[in-house]
Amino acid sequence: MFRPTPAKSHYTYNLRDVSKVFQGISKTTPRAVRSEDEMVKIWAHECTRVFHDRLISETDRTMFLDEILKPQMKETFRKKWSDLVLVEPLLFASFVPTVYPDNDTTKKAIPDIYCEMTDRGLMRKVCEDSLVDFNMMNR
Repeated sequence: MFRPTPAKSHYTYNLRDVSKVFQGISKTTPRAVRSEDEMVKIWAHECTRVFHDRLISETDRTMFLDEILKPQMKETFRKKWSDLVLVEPLLFASFVPTVYPDNDTTKKAIPDIYCEMTDRGLMRKVCEDSLVDFNMMNR
């Protein structure tokens, strides 16, 4: 399906790419993955990070999602993409704390946990604040 061509010579995949998916999954902790659905979402995110992000055309990216990832999710995990992924694109990161002890949002969020980025406003604020700090230090 995604064969290398002169324009797409980087469309070569091997077991190292598959291992990168599992390396990404291993970045998370039980605090961040509290359900089977969360684990399926992190698997989908890592597949998009390793394979989808390498694709150069919108056609290829759409084909990857619609013909490979979503059907595989449904077949293997019996989960439907639209039921699990409420905020697109599906993103996981550890630089924005979004996991709270005992799910109590009145407590301070736990830092450095690889978890889903559902609050895009908070993510944007953290990125902009980091950019301001960087620019202040590097004039």
